[in-house]
Amino acid sequence: MLHRLRDWLSVSPLRVYTLAALIAGLAIGFFLNSGDRSRDLPWLLLALVAAAIVVLLARSQPAEARISDAPYLSLVQGATYGIFRSNEKGLLYANPALVQMLGYQSEAEMLALDMARDIYFDPGERQRLINLFRGQDRGDRIATTWKRKDGTALAVHLSFRVLRGLDGARTFEGIAEDLSERRSLEEQLLHSEKLASLGRMVAGAAHEINNPLTAILGYAELLAEDPAATREQKDFAEKIKQQARRTKVITTNLQSFSSQAPERKRQSVDVNSVVNNAIRIEELNARQKRITFDRQFATGLPLIQGDEYQILEVCMHILNNSVDAMRDMGGGAITVRTARESDSVVIEFTDSGPGIAEPSRVFDPFYTTKPIGEGAGLGLSACYGIVKEHGGKIEVQNRAEGGAVVTVHLPIAQPATTPVPSATSASK
Repeated sequence: MLHRLRDWLSVSPLRVYTLAALIAGLAIGFFLNSGDRSRDLPWLLLALVAAAIVVLLARSQPAEARISDAPYLSLVQGATYGIFRSNEKGLLYANPALVQMLGYQSEAEMLALDMARDIYFDPGERQRLINLFRGQDRGDRIATTWKRKDGTALAVHLSFRVLRGLDGARTFEGIAEDLSERRSLEEQLLHSEKLASLGRMVAGAAHEINNPLTAILGYAELLAEDPAATREQKDFAEKIKQQARRTKVITTNLQSFSSQAPERKRQSVDVNSVVNNAIRIEELNARQKRITFDRQFATGLPLIQGDEYQILEVCMHILNNSVDAMRDMGGGAITVRTARESDSVVIEFTDSGPGIAEPSRVFDPFYTTKPIGEGAGLGLSACYGIVKEHGGKIEVQNRAEGGAVVTVHLPIAQPATTPVPSATSASK
């Protein structure tokens, strides 16, 4: 009974003083109208003591009382949002969700913290909020930054109400909403919108490049077939055709990236031949940089089903990255090995360069370690997409003795099966 009365009184100081004044007023009125005041004096004193008890009961439930005395303890304890109670001195209660949100082991560990220093990322932020809401009874979705136990920042929205005790002391009951997941989703959405815009821009650029590229390819073919052309001129024309076709593959891949080009037809591809062509092209670039190539091709390698020019593009990107990595080292060596492993053809590129700073990030779009203006960070990302489209996988790792290894696995072409004619068709 006393517990309920105390809870009822603690809601508002006005209830306390009203009830105390009512008891005292009735007692004094009865005493003044009494015919025998000496007899009724003890009753007056008793009524005044009752009024005093009412005030003491209210004051025995301070504003900073623990929330565990509330009837909705299980609801608060099981909430997925962080719920807390604090006063200007510090934290008075934290539910399990808040303890977990900030990375602590227990509520007791959090109650020992200095809120301004240990919970707010900016130690002065808490006092600023207290001053900002000094004359108000509540605050809704206040954006601020807390910090976890490990010191990392945590963006939160705070919603709270202010309780005032008889002595004017303020207690804050609040809810903390973790914004990390929401902001992560917002960043992903923004990134998706940027990629969509990039896709549209790339498709337009690829379309514009294809027009003059077709003319270059046509004139190169005419020059290669010209009977008056010398052998050297025809060789140059063949190289122009090869590079023009390679560029056309790139623009087609860019259009495929933006879903504005049909899927290219697959055919049987000799991996050794494609890799050898890629090395021959890159040797022209690497010769002046004192970089040598070692071919270790397996004989009798089975064919794969794929796009020859896309596979060539993958090999060119990987070789070009290795050459660039060794550019500042005064030279080096690149070993290219092909082999069969189970149902796959494996191409392994090994270099003697400095290795890769962050192997786990090399396939991320726009990630590059090259100086500004020398790489957009799309090369290995495109390689990853091409290899995946071929049903294969590509892996990157650093060697213990130095350098990097890039391994490409491509599935072996499955032989076409000839359907067995049915009895009906055979009879015809």
